[in-house]
Amino acid sequence: PFGNLLGFLAVGAGFLTVFAVSLLVWILLSTSVKEDKLHELPHVAFLTNKYGEGRRYFEAERLVRKVLLATAAAFYPSTTFPALQMTGLTVITCASMCLYGIFHPYRQQIWNWSELGL
Repeated sequence: PFGNLLGFLAVGAGFLTVFAVSLLVWILLSTSVKEDKLHELPHVAFLTNKYGEGRRYFEAERLVRKVLLATAAAFYPSTTFPALQMTGLTVITCASMCLYGIFHPYRQQIWNWSELGL
């Protein structure tokens, strides 16, 4: 009688585990530096040069936002749950806009305003 529930919980736990591990790896890679501590690794510089001082973690926010948008679209298909899907996508997008509006992560202000405009 609990087969469906256990399967649902197993899939949910697996999804959350993969999501947490990938986010942790992403943060560790995006904050790594060379041995001399003076220069960033090339892949880190490519990801974080556009952000202001102390705002390097916004690349992780971008990853989380993309995963949440894809998950909401997959879990709530527009053919079955159109209002629920739009609500989920709107909440995720508004939360992201609030973060960008509060923290202004980019070095150049024009990029902050363009991110809010999108």
